[in-house]
Amino acid sequence: MEENQNNFGSQSVPENQPPSESTKAAFLYKRPVGPVTFGLIILMFFFSFIDIKCNNMSLAKIKGYQLATGYSLEKGSGEGDHKQHPNLFAAGALFLGLLGFGLAFVRSKPGSVMKIVCGFLGFMNMALLFISLKYDVAKSNRSSSSDNPFGGSIKISIDFQLAFWIALLLFIFGGVLGILELRKKKI
Repeated sequence: MEENQNNFGSQSVPENQPPSESTKAAFLYKRPVGPVTFGLIILMFFFSFIDIKCNNMSLAKIKGYQLATGYSLEKGSGEGDHKQHPNLFAAGALFLGLLGFGLAFVRSKPGSVMKIVCGFLGFMNMALLFISLKYDVAKSNRSSSSDNPFGGSIKISIDFQLAFWIALLLFIFGGVLGILELRKKKI
């Protein structure tokens, strides 16, 4: 008896037979992995991307869509709000996530190529967002040390939150899914 009975039907499968290549690729191709991946990227933009701190005390948590569209920070003691302009890298990443989500439903060679482009350009936008925000904070710390009227040291820092890192990794995963779909189509 070298055959195992499948619990879900009367079909018998040889015991040592590996799954076919088409079965392996079909898992990623037939399942809604692409739409779910890019959908999760969009969802991550509704969670905190960065935590702005002053001397290790949290001042504000900024969501991804706020970075992409602009936001206001209170200056405190009735001085009004400080309007922060949209970050182009965050806006680009959000746009590429939306575009990738729409293209995830397209099952063609150009659609797969565009998913690859959206995935890897989205990753690059997220990486450039990280670099630009770190640079802006470092520049702000250099200029604010001489402007402090109280003589003490003020250190501004930002911490990137889990949603940022998940979106960054999901962009890579979305690009890899496009590559796998392209390989399955045997160009």
